[in-house]
Amino acid sequence: MPDPTTWTVAQLLDVVQRAISQALGGDVWIEGEITSISRPANGHVYLQLAQIDDPAADELPQLIPERVDARPRRAPRSTLSVVLLSRFRRQVNDQLLRTGGAVRMTEGVRVRIRGSVEVYGPRSEIQLRMTAIDPSYTLASLGLERDRVLRALADAGLLDLNGRLPVPFLPLRIAVLTSLGSAAHADFVDELARSGFGFEVSAFDVRVQGPHAAGTIVRAIERAAGHDLIAIVRGGGSRTDLAAFDDESLARAVAAAPTVIWSGVGHETDTTVIDHVAHTAFKTPTACAVGIVDAVRAGVDAFDRSWAAVEAAASAALDLAERRLARRVVGVSARSTGALDDAARRLQRRSLRVATAPLWRLDQADERLGAVAEQVRTRPERLLQSADASLAAIATTVRAYDPGRALERGWSITRRGDGRLARASDLRAGTVLHTLLVDGEVRSVVDATTTVAEP
Repeated sequence: MPDPTTWTVAQLLDVVQRAISQALGGDVWIEGEITSISRPANGHVYLQLAQIDDPAADELPQLIPERVDARPRRAPRSTLSVVLLSRFRRQVNDQLLRTGGAVRMTEGVRVRIRGSVEVYGPRSEIQLRMTAIDPSYTLASLGLERDRVLRALADAGLLDLNGRLPVPFLPLRIAVLTSLGSAAHADFVDELARSGFGFEVSAFDVRVQGPHAAGTIVRAIERAAGHDLIAIVRGGGSRTDLAAFDDESLARAVAAAPTVIWSGVGHETDTTVIDHVAHTAFKTPTACAVGIVDAVRAGVDAFDRSWAAVEAAASAALDLAERRLARRVVGVSARSTGALDDAARRLQRRSLRVATAPLWRLDQADERLGAVAEQVRTRPERLLQSADASLAAIATTVRAYDPGRALERGWSITRRGDGRLARASDLRAGTVLHTLLVDGEVRSVVDATTTVAEP
């Protein structure tokens, strides 16, 4: 058998290129999602186009207000390198401009493009050399996806869930979710500052376009819990730029948030899915800030009206009290005048009694004083005579019981050594005795004792 033909790499790639060209017959239309895009200085545009299949409806998580999960990560089934050469770039841009700038080629955007399939020799890979784009496909795809999301939210009862939350009386603690440093951020903050109210603004930096925007906003909503109000704002842009705000996981997070969320995304003609689930939607970031200022002003006005009502009620109560006090003053004055007249008459009568009463009181006192003086003159003498008689009787009694008189009659007093009176029953032989006589004292020692029975 003949030896097989040996080809060079270039020959093989050339055969593959001719086979592709013959099979496709020229340019083809390709649809897919842009997963990456770059615009280097050489004027060309390089992008990766991928076929990404959405998970089946029964594979989507059942998102409820108590638990907000992101949709499952979608993995590309296949990818294709695309190059838009600079000579075709103006043509493609003209096609995009015919939509009024509604479509831009960015990551996460589904597109339908036209071009020729070629084998790129330096990397031995197939690529599409892009020459045209169908913007209507992208707009239709965005519209269909948006309608699907709105139906899912309506079926879950989430479209008015956040809208049922009460707006705080004075929403002064504001969390703004936006791209820091953007015009939307500056306009929003400046509008609040010009109001003169004491807003406390916490800014959360989030992505506002691209495939990762929805996730950053969802996480920021969780961190902003506890504020009076959350504002999600972004300036205008193409429909594809605002596609992140049509994301189902973001819409469910907004609906299920425990805090009132207001949206101000895009320009006057822009409407996104989160505008349908937010508590209140405004056309622009500035309009959203104005709405917050108006809510605070309404609260202040209500407070002023309440204070005015309190002031009016207090004034009316004071007027009524003053009228009642005036009537009571008249009554008190009349009663006081009558009381004073009665007191004056009683005082006059008492003054008359005071003027005459001292005379007879002095006469009575003089009589009592004379009787007391007589008693003072005579009573001491009688008391002294009675005392002398009592003293003489006591002296007689004392003399009768005087031990000296008994000693004079021949009696003696015998005591033991410890001073107690001596008794025969208490004495023993050898006991020392002391005997008191009328003219002296005798010391003796007991030789023997004899006791006499008591009669």
